[in-house]
Amino acid sequence: MARAKLPRSPSEGKAGPGGAPAGAAAPEEPHGLSPLLPARGGGSVGSDVGQRVQVEFYVNENTFKERLKLFFIKNQRSSLRIRLFNFSLKLLTCLLYIIRVLLDNPALGIGCWGCVKQKYTFNGSSSEINWAPILWVERKMALWAIQVIVATISFLETMLLIYLSYKGNIWEQIIRVSFILEMVNTLPFIITIFWPPLRNLFIPVFLNCWLAKHALENMINDFHRAILRTQSAMFNQVLILFCTLLCLVFTGTCGIQHLERAGENLNLLTSFYFCIVTFSTVGYGDVTPKIWPSQFLVVIMIGVALVVLPLQFEELVYLWMERQKSGGNYSRHRAQTEKHVVLCVSSLKIDLLMDFLNEFYAHPRLQDYYVVILCPTEMDVQVRRVLQIPLWSQRVIYLQGSALKDQDLMRAKMDNGEACFILSSRNEVDRTAAGCKHNSYEDAKAYGFKNKLIIVSAETAGNGLYNFIVPLRAYYRSRKELNPIVLLLDNKPDHHFLEAICCFPMVYYMEGSVDNLDSLLQCGIIYADNLVVVDKESTMSAEEDYMADAKTIVNVQTMFRLFPSLSITTELTHPSNMRFMQFRAKDSYSLALSKLEKVSSPRPECQPLSPGVWREQEEEMGAGSLLWVLRRPGTAQLKAPDPGAGKSHRALAGPGHPESRLSVLGWSAGQYSSNPHRELSRWVDHLSPTPDRGPISGQ
Repeated sequence: MARAKLPRSPSEGKAGPGGAPAGAAAPEEPHGLSPLLPARGGGSVGSDVGQRVQVEFYVNENTFKERLKLFFIKNQRSSLRIRLFNFSLKLLTCLLYIIRVLLDNPALGIGCWGCVKQKYTFNGSSSEINWAPILWVERKMALWAIQVIVATISFLETMLLIYLSYKGNIWEQIIRVSFILEMVNTLPFIITIFWPPLRNLFIPVFLNCWLAKHALENMINDFHRAILRTQSAMFNQVLILFCTLLCLVFTGTCGIQHLERAGENLNLLTSFYFCIVTFSTVGYGDVTPKIWPSQFLVVIMIGVALVVLPLQFEELVYLWMERQKSGGNYSRHRAQTEKHVVLCVSSLKIDLLMDFLNEFYAHPRLQDYYVVILCPTEMDVQVRRVLQIPLWSQRVIYLQGSALKDQDLMRAKMDNGEACFILSSRNEVDRTAAGCKHNSYEDAKAYGFKNKLIIVSAETAGNGLYNFIVPLRAYYRSRKELNPIVLLLDNKPDHHFLEAICCFPMVYYMEGSVDNLDSLLQCGIIYADNLVVVDKESTMSAEEDYMADAKTIVNVQTMFRLFPSLSITTELTHPSNMRFMQFRAKDSYSLALSKLEKVSSPRPECQPLSPGVWREQEEEMGAGSLLWVLRRPGTAQLKAPDPGAGKSHRALAGPGHPESRLSVLGWSAGQYSSNPHRELSRWVDHLSPTPDRGPISGQ
């Protein structure tokens, strides 16, 4: 997950959060919190000033398991290297098995490691089988050491991948065929380290060819992902078929050669010859297995081949037929060495095609050019017959695809083409030129919205509104849960803004003002669940500094009284003005608390402070907002405002909505950050009522 880091604002450079001196170490964010830090910096809503972020990846992937999973599985290039190493390891085990077979001679004696060797001679007239040549083999000390090292590395790698891919069900990992084969070929070698007599025990290492096939398939997929190239299904299917045939022949050769140690003792070349003759259904009969275990293995191998190979061939034929229908791909080598043009059509008719080809090849310089036709429909009978004529079959290539898809354009090698021709169908009615029937809806009720509305009131449309819409239209939100968004704008938005928001579903706008009740009713405030009021820049130029929020507060107070069940989110210029939100002059509860504060913390008799000095101390201690919010328990949840923030937000709700809280929207300059160094008691002890505070004392 990415984590956004924002540069410190000039105000933060002078003083840390909560009035801490410059240079003091800010408390680090614990790992359990959200990775997105609040935006800090100046600027109004809709501007990008101070909003540039520096992205740091993999913040949450700091555990040892996550780092290993990133290296072994998630990262495409490192995963490709790991699979290539695993594939090479499996091929090495097969090569070591062949070397062991070539060095082994059963005629010299058979037995366990360190035991007395017993010689064995096959008797064709006897039906009794001596299992010692099948159970024991001759393995040199150096060869055994190499096989043990390779088996240990394979075992540890398998256990690590099982641990990283564990998702709660261990049996799903254990009962896989690849895991069983890995354990059969690695665990016996590890056991022989602690039990030396078993070092000559036969281990079917040749079965690692199937694990090598599996690793090769995964390696091809990772290779195409790493180079950002779409793999060909035909290529993958041919590769799987070839590897399956190779594994069947190799398994049959090694299995028959080993079982026949108790029979006529065939070598690898003779066993390979027998497998080829058997799988090709020729069956000369000059080489045959003599004992029933090898005969039973031949039956199993023929049965597997009769089941697996027809399925592979059927899939290959199906892909080939589909490739012939779609036209395949125009090779990159031909695109770089030959000149071609791309013809994009929506429907291919014979008269349109012939007119284009005759006109295009009429020029003598274009005789060496190839024409690649890109059409989303299949060829009809007439077009197919024309393209089979030798005059056109050598110069015209048909590909089924659409010019609107990047994958089809890559198939046609559009980037290497000399030109692109786009032809429209003849006698086609232009639907875009025809008059369309617009809906003449005048209010939100006529649309019949099923979900509650979200109304945003702003003076002008800017980037801030776009950033407000993006998280509400995220990909993980289902379509049924989307709430319609209505933008109530004082000024008409420009064309660029409308082009930016037209891609989002269920986003509407209308011209109007939050001051006008008719505009609120027309935009559907009755059917709304949330209302966001953005502070107007025109009101910030008030003569009195703290009167910049006066108009916004009056409008919100009016809407709160008219629509008490509506959740209202308000943007304020000064945090201290939050005390006027939901202000009731005759509220007995608020008056009682105000008197209690005056009695509990009286200011000692001294020279009265001037209004400017009192306001400066009040801003330093945060008394203008924190005590008012915490006065009514359960009414709001608030974090201490950042001294560097230029604006504040206050979410309002009705009396029956205890979930009302401070709203951090993320698209304005003013944000909030927690200050764990400032205790609540310090705020309360430094607050004392003065005559200069007037009606906002203790708020």
